[in-house]
Amino acid sequence: NHFPIDLYTGSDTSGLPKVHNRGFAKTLTEMPIIFHESKINLNITSKAIRSGIPLRVFDIMACEGFVLSNYQPELAEFFEAGADFDYYSNQDELLEKTDYYLRHTNVRKEIAHNAFEKISTEYNYLKRFDELLQIAFS
Repeated sequence: NHFPIDLYTGSDTSGLPKVHNRGFAKTLTEMPIIFHESKINLNITSKAIRSGIPLRVFDIMACEGFVLSNYQPELAEFFEAGADFDYYSNQDELLEKTDYYLRHTNVRKEIAHNAFEKISTEYNYLKRFDELLQIAFS
């Protein structure tokens, strides 16, 4: 009711008449562009998932997209809220932060860039593979 929303899904969204369902996006060709070009990428974790970081968050950050997520404690273990991403705790806070980040493009882009830099340096295949080898042979 407050902001335009595009949703990429094959699910029925007829119960969400103000949400623009764009259907499926191709994983390797369309999704990176969508993540990068979207002003805000919402990570709304399923209620059944009580912990962990969804792989989608890493995908978004690797495309230099801005992530606004529901609170997940593990996000704060690996990333800094307000510097690499942001989170909301309730619907009112989601609306407030969405409004703020839509009005503050430079802040939003700086946060997305910070996350991209962190992903590029700390969470790349070479670094992870080296850590796995260290564990395996220690």
